[in-house]
Amino acid sequence: MSSEGPVRRVPNHTASAGTLPDQRMPAVVYVIVLTQFAIPFMYSGVALTLPAIGLELAASGVPLALIEIVYLGAGAAFLLPLGRVAETADKSTLFKTGLLIYIASTFAIGFLPSIETIVAVRFVQGVASAFMGATAMALLFENASAQTRGRAIGLCMGAVYTGLAAGPFLAGLGISQFPISTGVPVCSSSRRSSC
Repeated sequence: MSSEGPVRRVPNHTASAGTLPDQRMPAVVYVIVLTQFAIPFMYSGVALTLPAIGLELAASGVPLALIEIVYLGAGAAFLLPLGRVAETADKSTLFKTGLLIYIASTFAIGFLPSIETIVAVRFVQGVASAFMGATAMALLFENASAQTRGRAIGLCMGAVYTGLAAGPFLAGLGISQFPISTGVPVCSSSRRSSC
């Protein structure tokens, strides 16, 4: 017998009775992952749609470039201030507000009659992306258990880069299969005969 006394066995709670700890993640984690896909997707995919939008709305290069730039600029400009607000406000409410504005502005873009209104709504969409971006990781940490947190962060990071990579491919596929048409007839110089 050793001089240290009897050996104590530490119970193994993770594998007792053949069960594993709960590895499921709450639905909010998957919503966050989807938003982390959508934000870069809406930036990287729009570049392929710009020529078709320019033809449809008879827009020149500068306003078309603004469609892309305003989205990214608004998101970047509002990300840090909204992060500061999120420190004191309810993160969940800020995230939901951003998500609702983002969804509404995304659907509205398809029905806008002019390039100026598209640029304005893209600005709003960029601000909404900042609402979600400023609160996403904090909500992820609050809602994912310690056992699933690493996987949740990995899913979020993977979603960001998948959105960046898939944007051009899916936008190109969409443009080739479903040509852009605004919901409102536009009387441009190239379409005067149809007005």
